[in-house]
Amino acid sequence: MLKITCIDIKEPVLHISSGKFTAGPHWQHKQMYHDGNFEIMLIISGTVYLQVDDHYYELHEGDCLALPPYHHLHGFKDSPANT
Repeated sequence: MLKITCIDIKEPVLHISSGKFTAGPHWQHKQMYHDGNFEIMLIISGTVYLQVDDHYYELHEGDCLALPPYHHLHGFKDSPANT
């Protein structure tokens, strides 16, 4: 899925939401389909186990994932509590 996407910043970029999420016990990313939106994940601690289409990712502390639109994603394994 390695892909480079350019965003024209001459036009306004719509920010929908942001925040800090902390995983509880036995948490996995819910199943989603990004229909036209980016999701940016910055892993502060722990590990997120994410399947994007047919690709599997382990995101660790210090990793960043910018997921472009039009992809299916969900967790494939529980993340440690406090991720």
